Amino acid sequence: MKYIIGVLCVAYLPAYSFAEQLQDNTNTPIPSVPKSIDSNNKYTQGNINEEEQYLNFTQLFLVVSINSNAAEDLVAVKQSKDGKLYIRSGTLKTLRVKMDEHVADSQWVCINELKGIQFKYLENEQSLNLQVPSNMLADYSVDLNGQQLTSPHLLKMKPLNAAILNYSLYHTVTNDENVFSGSAEGIFNSA
Repeated sequence: MKYIIGVLCVAYLPAYSFAEQLQDNTNTPIPSVPKSIDSNNKYTQGNINEEEQYLNFTQLFLVVSINSNAAEDLVAVKQSKDGKLYIRSGTLKTLRVKMDEHVADSQWVCINELKGIQFKYLENEQSLNLQVPSNMLADYSVDLNGQQLTSPHLLKMKPLNAAILNYSLYHTVTNDENVFSGSAEGIFNSA
């Protein structure tokens, strides 16, 4: 009986180690596809009928990256016959690009006409790489409720002097000898 159990364990371990090599441990984001485009939802333009819309534009769903940071979701983009790319203002705001507050979120904006923004459309990869200057990006904040945590007037305040110190100290007794060891890290910010 012991012999059979030993054989099973030996046979099981190589199979398990082989299966471990096949696992994909990369944390690549899986994009989600936006809602489909039809005449009954918010993704269609109001003034153009459906036939004209599809004749003048090609609908694309692209992976958009801003300054080499890829978004997790696919983004709806229109391409006109002359090669210009259009994206919704609300989508650009979601991607942290500063937009004029008077522009409606549902309005299509021509990326070619945005000053200061450089882009590269990679047709084979179905991706759009945007290079946006930092002054054209909205301040980054994280909140579980989807609300802005930091009020804008706090962001305009001058920074304070600050210091952060992290240290570790260890004591070891070996052969009646006391040994101390440690490490320290510090960051100092001067306004």
